[in-house]
Amino acid sequence: MKRGLFLSMSTFVFATVNANIYYFSSNTGYNSRPAEEAQNSSTSWKTISKLNIFFSSLLPGDAVMYSTLTKIFSQAVIKHINDVEEAFENMAKWLKPKGLMSYCIDLTPVESSENSQRHT
Repeated sequence: MKRGLFLSMSTFVFATVNANIYYFSSNTGYNSRPAEEAQNSSTSWKTISKLNIFFSSLLPGDAVMYSTLTKIFSQAVIKHINDVEEAFENMAKWLKPKGLMSYCIDLTPVESSENSQRHT
């Protein structure tokens, strides 16, 4: 099974919430664990299929951490990240040893929101 992460743009709303972090590991994870156990990196869930089942239960502010990704692909996203160094540090944590990171960086100017026809 191929595992990877596709980066996408997100909008964040700041509010007081009790956010949870859910962990996934293809090496040590186990999908039958309850959500409370998956909030500990040493008792993670195993597959993305489990995330798909649990996805509707995620609340604003919740995070999903993948501890053993084999591949990370990004296409035209990096130029939209404010702190690229921090982003790369985090991606390196998610990637397992000898994993692959692939980036396609779009060097064309970013359109202003007034001129953009693509985003409504």
